[in-house]
Amino acid sequence: LVARGDAWYRESRLICESLGDQRGLAEALVRMAIVANRRWALERSVDLSARGIAILETLDSRAGLVDSLYVMGYALTFLGRFDEALGQMKQSLSISMELGNPAHIAYATTSTAHAFIQLGDYEQAIDLGRTALEIAQTTHDSDLIGWSSYTLSQALLGGGYLRKAEQTAMAGARFCRQAGDRINLTSNLTWLAYATYETGKVEMACQYLKEALQNAVDLRYREYELITLAVTAFLLAEQGSLCEALELQALLAQYPYVAQSRFFKDVIEKRIDARSEAMQPDAKREAMAVVSASDLRESVGEWSVRIQSISPGR
Repeated sequence: LVARGDAWYRESRLICESLGDQRGLAEALVRMAIVANRRWALERSVDLSARGIAILETLDSRAGLVDSLYVMGYALTFLGRFDEALGQMKQSLSISMELGNPAHIAYATTSTAHAFIQLGDYEQAIDLGRTALEIAQTTHDSDLIGWSSYTLSQALLGGGYLRKAEQTAMAGARFCRQAGDRINLTSNLTWLAYATYETGKVEMACQYLKEALQNAVDLRYREYELITLAVTAFLLAEQGSLCEALELQALLAQYPYVAQSRFFKDVIEKRIDARSEAMQPDAKREAMAVVSASDLRESVGEWSVRIQSISPGR
């Protein structure tokens, strides 16, 4: 479907160029950028969306800019360029508020909160996340509710509000399950696994993470592969499987979204480093060197099966 969509939008772009249809060309470019995001061709997405934005600005198409800025912000986020992403998201939010569409406002608010999370500004992210979730619930948009729940729970984890994060992720996961939204269910389950582990419910945490990992295998979305493996690494370190935790940490460090994120440093990396502090330097280097031959998708599949090996004892 992704390949078919890309071919269709390429053809649409050529037709619009031949007809001199600038608005249609801008839309085709942004749609191609969305497909590029799905394929994790993030630099290409930034280029395509920037070209679409430039056309829309000349046309003064405020409504068109809302989605285009979000698409570019998404790519910049997963490239680890969080300050730039925040600028795009804030601009999208400003235009959304000007136009007054509640769904657009909630999407842009959630996106802005997500950028603040990666920059480590958790209180700002929590305020925005709560606002986004409140607005989302008025729209009855299941995708928006699931996504804003996941973002708020992540912000709460970053801020150290473990029980609030657990409650938010639990409610989000329950809603997504009822709505049949497996994508946002995966992200809510991931942060629910972290929060429930931290509040002492180890077996439940492992079950939540196992389901999230299996969903990530089936969905084949890179962002969910990254977050589920990050929490897997955390649980492994907490349970004393330090070599395996370090292997996953080294694998994740190859991705700027994780490597450049203040959130992942605060919530995952610092904990693994603290647990592995007593390891011999040679043993740590050996564990982290294994990653060179590892594949992210294969690791998600492997741990969706092996997660049961994490001991319920703390």
